[in-house]
Amino acid sequence: MKPFFAQLPNGLQIIAQALPEAKSLALSLTVRSGARHDQQLGAAHFLEHMLFKGSEQFSALELSQGFDVLGAHANAFTSHELTTYTASALPSTQSRLTELLLGMMQPRLDSEDVAIEKNVILEEIELYKDDPMSLALESSAEHYFGGHPLGRPVIGTKTSVAQMQPSHLQSHFARHYSTDQMILAACGVFDWQRLLEDAERFSSVLPKQVLSEPIYPAFVPRSGLILKKHDTTHHHISLIASGYPANHPLELAAAIAARIIGDSENSRLSWALVHQGLALSASLEHEGHTDLGAFYGGIECSPEQSQACLEVLQAELSRAREQGITAQELSRMKRKLEVGLAMRLETPSAWIGAFVEDFALQNDLREPKEVLEQLRLVRLEEVNAALFGSGLAQPLVVVLGQ
Repeated sequence: MKPFFAQLPNGLQIIAQALPEAKSLALSLTVRSGARHDQQLGAAHFLEHMLFKGSEQFSALELSQGFDVLGAHANAFTSHELTTYTASALPSTQSRLTELLLGMMQPRLDSEDVAIEKNVILEEIELYKDDPMSLALESSAEHYFGGHPLGRPVIGTKTSVAQMQPSHLQSHFARHYSTDQMILAACGVFDWQRLLEDAERFSSVLPKQVLSEPIYPAFVPRSGLILKKHDTTHHHISLIASGYPANHPLELAAAIAARIIGDSENSRLSWALVHQGLALSASLEHEGHTDLGAFYGGIECSPEQSQACLEVLQAELSRAREQGITAQELSRMKRKLEVGLAMRLETPSAWIGAFVEDFALQNDLREPKEVLEQLRLVRLEEVNAALFGSGLAQPLVVVLGQ
């Protein structure tokens, strides 16, 4: 079934994908704003938290109880590119879910609430210290991207969060939370006409502000090996190498290649490192951003095996670029990804994330069978071309540990 699309006079875009076998409804409201748009580091993520603290229409208690009485599962997340608010429940709750999500978009940003939430986020930052791989990835992103916005930590830093004021959040909201920068999405079982009517009614009070296109700075990828001291029993190795933007014709091929090399099970790195007893875990994936893309990898191992793991990693990446992926490997991975697509289709809340992201970053609106067909059409030549044209020969590698 083809996806639905409409754009209201206030600029709000509405997309929907019916999943006939589903029994539930997933709604999301996505803002084209993330950590890369921060003026005060961490503002996008902080603002995401604050939208659950009450709005001009609903208090924090009314929001919480409003979702709860519907049996809804509400959540939110911030990336470098987007901020998304989600809610999943039974189809009969559609109008009320729409009202609650859009009603959140007029936050009060009370100074007392900001002070309380500041402590919550500072505690989140402290928790990251117990996750060395996250620290290694953050360090590698900082060195690889340099001053580029994609190198910023989404959550911010202890200093930037401690300095956060309501004025910073109000400024971020005013610059990015306008209806022309929002996408309302539905997946599963829904009433399309009612969704349009409710969206127009509940978004009528929201600000409409046409923003200029963001200017993305020039970027030169960095490479090399960085050793970073940290009090941990294992070494955590993080890798970043240049890849392809979200709308590049080789982005899907690059993502498939990364899974073949570094999937959690039955990948080249898994067999070369984990099954050989050199590492506890090894991974590689590809992510396409608006203006560029990157391969991200990670290895956890003992300090004694760290050098051996780096040598095997370099050898496997070189082999992939120089000799390519085999037809058998590509066939196996396509089948694995097909199964993953089928499993996501069983749950609207699992399908809606990629559905919205593809539209937001690539202006790509496809029904499930078209997504599957695009996967099946990826050729071996494209996968190997994606590897050969990548920066995997000169990655930026950070080794975190004693």
